[in-house]
Amino acid sequence: MTALSSAMTEDELLTAITEAATYLGWRWTHTRRSDKAQIMGHSGFPDLVLARNGKVFFLELKAEKGRTSPDQVAWLEELAPCGCQDTWSSVVYPSQLDWLLDKLK
Repeated sequence: MTALSSAMTEDELLTAITEAATYLGWRWTHTRRSDKAQIMGHSGFPDLVLARNGKVFFLELKAEKGRTSPDQVAWLEELAPCGCQDTWSSVVYPSQLDWLLDKLK
């Protein structure tokens, strides 16, 4: 982990990922504070959903020392085994940014 990644906020991580995703041709959506937004359903839905060429990524973004809530874990566990080879769900920390950007290529 670099000093830069350990200092990166969740918003900075979101910006880095969405800018790269847009550049690489991914469609994406982000709902700020799914627990507070005026949407129906269970709270904790992943921060970011990306789709391109039949691949779908559900990402919960966290600052390096951030922790997932039980609702966030429940969503990721439900999404993980959905049976689609090209669907992937994960928590992503700043120290994993290079790895994730590689997956988006």
